[in-house]
Amino acid sequence: MDWPFRAWGAHVVLAGHQHVYERIVDPQGGGTYIVNGLGGHPWIYDVHRCRDVETGSEVRFNKAHGALLVHVPPAEAGGSKPARGCFFSVSEAADAGVDAPPALQASVVDDFAI
Repeated sequence: MDWPFRAWGAHVVLAGHQHVYERIVDPQGGGTYIVNGLGGHPWIYDVHRCRDVETGSEVRFNKAHGALLVHVPPAEAGGSKPARGCFFSVSEAADAGVDAPPALQASVVDDFAI
């Protein structure tokens, strides 16, 4: 993380593109970096090919597509509560029948506070 995000006032940086989910916490206090690239493209990167694990990497996941949910409390709440986030792995459940839309099932992969 070579850019001065913290100096610019950022506590969290969200990025996409890479077909993996990864949450990295800078051990030197530079902030949290989240890559969320599992939004639905059928191709998923093999994290085992990513040999260099970034220092501070706390979670890496690529087994299924997923979604990131982040809740940031409003400023009028006093600003003392941290933002909370969850990354959910989403996959199709067993076939519900020919005329039924596909059912989705989700499971929590990562749960964090910032």
